[in-house]
Amino acid sequence: MCVQGELDIYLEKINLLNYRNYPFLELELAPGMLLLEGRNGQGKSNLLESLYLLAIGKSLRNSADRELVFRDAEANALSQVSATLRRGNNIVDIQVNLQRMERNKYDTSQQLNELDVPAVHKIVRVNGVSRSTSGLVGEVIAVMFSAEDLDLITRSPSVRRKYLDILISQVDQKYLEHLRHYQKVIKQRNHLLKLVRGGRSDSGELEFWDDELSISGAYIVVKRNEILAVLSGKADLIYGNLAEKRENLELIFRPDVPEILIETNSYSEIFKDVMMLSRQEDVASGVTNRGPHRDDIQMILGGRDVSIYASRGQCRTVALSMRLSEAEYLREVSSHTPILLLDDVLSEMDSRHRSNILDVAYQYDQCIVTTADSQMVDHSHLSKMTRYLVDAGHVTTQNMNLKEEIKDGREDL
Repeated sequence: MCVQGELDIYLEKINLLNYRNYPFLELELAPGMLLLEGRNGQGKSNLLESLYLLAIGKSLRNSADRELVFRDAEANALSQVSATLRRGNNIVDIQVNLQRMERNKYDTSQQLNELDVPAVHKIVRVNGVSRSTSGLVGEVIAVMFSAEDLDLITRSPSVRRKYLDILISQVDQKYLEHLRHYQKVIKQRNHLLKLVRGGRSDSGELEFWDDELSISGAYIVVKRNEILAVLSGKADLIYGNLAEKRENLELIFRPDVPEILIETNSYSEIFKDVMMLSRQEDVASGVTNRGPHRDDIQMILGGRDVSIYASRGQCRTVALSMRLSEAEYLREVSSHTPILLLDDVLSEMDSRHRSNILDVAYQYDQCIVTTADSQMVDHSHLSKMTRYLVDAGHVTTQNMNLKEEIKDGREDL
């Protein structure tokens, strides 16, 4: 719980320049519970997404980097998201620069409809030192819930794999390295498969890529299975508290190569055997048909598949339970408490459930909540929040004593 004198990690300041609908913003952030309120379309979600960008190095919505740039920015303009993070007694300055560059109109490699779309070069710095995008992951530990999280229930398995990948990558650098390597090798192997199918290459050349896939693929599958088993127990408890019902929630891992989990040794050798057995099918289709790029998660509530039988309200609570179990896991395995970002979490819920959610959120050193209607927050919670008004890309503080609150929080560290 966020208690003065025990603050672990929180964002102290955020600066935006030419980011989405923010041409310029400098904002001090307090520890504890923060409420961003304002009408829809004013920039609340974009502000939260800019904070999450600092955690994972890319857009939450899978947007291209160029879509993060303020649309009216001049040619070659610099877009920037930077923040000051207080981590224990240390200060960390994080900066993500997006340098806009106009495409060469004579570049024949681009489609005609892309010639007027700016390209963007991304530069990441931590305390002034350049980092790769993957090297940024883990500096800011954060969990974000958004309206799009219903996609965890209703959309394709890739959405659920992304949920696991982002979570595990924040605390396991080896997993992130294996994941990036696996994704790279899959592209190269698929290219070779098409050449083999067309008679322009020999199938024996697949041996090398199978070895590469087997090592990284086995690590990914085993780690996903291990983490999801922990998340399932946490999500079940959280769902019970939020919904105040006794329906059991299970998160079940559905690996595409379950053979790996049956055996206890030689994971990579088992994976390689599976690749060999599917090689003929792979050559015929020109793609790699087996592997963790086809893994999935099944959600069972009260013995029934959530994606088929659950109501919209149940789906929303299940998705939120998954995010909060993610936050709880990160708090346990990392050295710092994650920052909780809750975008439009209070809508479509009754007052009792909203109160339950905020009670859980108070367990974190910093939680930022957005709402279009502050009346959704009961007075007992509202009186303890630092409130900000978001209007057309401008953010103003609603609490007159914000600076005193921040100062007191610093002195108690």
